[in-house]
Amino acid sequence: MVIPASSICRTDQKTREAFPKYFHTPIVTLNSQIKDYPFVVYNNKKSVYNAVSYMIEKNYCQHIGIITGYDSGVTAKQRLAGYQEALSSHDMPFEEKYILSTPGYNIDSENLMNKWLQEKPELDGIMCVTDDIAYYLYRELEKLGKRVGKDIMVSGFDDKPESTHMVPPLASCHADAYDLYKNASTQNRYIDAHFILRLSADCENHEEIEIGEFIRFCRAEKESNEYIAQGMTQYVFDNKLVYSSNYQETVWSFFTYLIDRVLIQKALSSNYERSILIYIIEMAHSLRLNVCIEGVETEEEF
Repeated sequence: MVIPASSICRTDQKTREAFPKYFHTPIVTLNSQIKDYPFVVYNNKKSVYNAVSYMIEKNYCQHIGIITGYDSGVTAKQRLAGYQEALSSHDMPFEEKYILSTPGYNIDSENLMNKWLQEKPELDGIMCVTDDIAYYLYRELEKLGKRVGKDIMVSGFDDKPESTHMVPPLASCHADAYDLYKNASTQNRYIDAHFILRLSADCENHEEIEIGEFIRFCRAEKESNEYIAQGMTQYVFDNKLVYSSNYQETVWSFFTYLIDRVLIQKALSSNYERSILIYIIEMAHSLRLNVCIEGVETEEEF
């Protein structure tokens, strides 16, 4: 039997001991380590280590901070340990000033985050221990005129569906609850939350991907998805995404995206090209558009 850890945490020790006898079956806890019970949890330390290492190795970040949320939790401590280990393995100093613990998701947290950012203008990368924290971080960075993915790299943890619709799409460690369920066992297990690269942590050729800023502007003006689609001229040509800068001119109303085979071929050999392709498809789906990819001829391309 698999039981959410929170259900067990709210009981006393005597009740916990009675659970297995009452149900006549082993009990496994998900995403939390509780004494006397086998567990299956995410490898929080390794996942954050991979995300922070990417910022250092690929983005050449020199001043990386971390926002931990509730710093008293086991999960937050594990993710903080992954951050510390990534710095250490790359011969970078660990500095307490680059750690921010927020009390929750409210106006106090936003003010605390804003103050922290202003006091540390040298930050060029931030690891958020949840995607929700990253959402609020985006807002505060925008207030300060800092561009995510250009001026500062950002990664989250959880890979919630909304993360792909953030502007720019949020890089995140993919934590799928189903992975925990299907790997449940009476033996303790750690499941990798794989780092998913998106434009918030990929500065290479970022200036070519201006479509996100266009969509953000339209959303701020409360334009409909249909209006956005009509106001954009989108071509995939020589692996560049081009749109009409004059969004008020209705250039082309379309309902199907045609993706050139060149993008598929390049995506097979480059993670960066693959991230662009994924971004294009996710953007089309967010606008309720169909996607048609031409020239898919091999199993690998499929």
